[in-house]
Amino acid sequence: EFFAAQCVSRKLGIKADGWRSLLEDDNGVWFQGADSQLYHLSRGGEVTWKGKAIREYLASYPVIVAAVARTQKQELAFAVTNTAGNTGGILRFRPEAKAWMFDDVGAVTALADYQGRLAYIQAGVVYLQDASPGTGTCPSYSLSSNMFQGFQALGYGQLNEAGLLGTFRGNCTVTLSRSANGTSFGETLGVWTLTTSEYAVGQRVTLLKA
Repeated sequence: EFFAAQCVSRKLGIKADGWRSLLEDDNGVWFQGADSQLYHLSRGGEVTWKGKAIREYLASYPVIVAAVARTQKQELAFAVTNTAGNTGGILRFRPEAKAWMFDDVGAVTALADYQGRLAYIQAGVVYLQDASPGTGTCPSYSLSSNMFQGFQALGYGQLNEAGLLGTFRGNCTVTLSRSANGTSFGETLGVWTLTTSEYAVGQRVTLLKA
């Protein structure tokens, strides 16, 4: 039995055909908003923008075609494509780490969790995730900070150095970019190539750009 429908928020509605993005977790329901971004509706009726870290992916792949909750892995997965439906990938979210990952597998039409492994359909063929982690190339991973405003609104200042602190896990290339609007990151500040010839696995790495 259902209660009578009621308005939850007038600020944002679900995207046309957005039912394919609906995904329930312990705290509420995920959905793709009318602006193509990803949101979460709590059981108390609060709408939160959860897709800030993946807004660039959703700008390139604005169509969510499938979604699945992976209970054993404690992970949520969303299959996304471009408007033509001929390219895309799988966005995966780990709630406990609040971390997003993107699997560049191409356009996917369906998702499922099968015995703890992610299964998807692509061009009519069913693919199943490997039972154990592979040793292939690590997918691209990005993160962004909040807006930095270290000076008064009408004052002047100078940012002398920017960088990041992390743990070396394997050969990779790190790119540091700056954004003036929080959406596009067109200015590259620095690029570093990290290899096992310089760093040991598990070693802390500090990268700075003056």
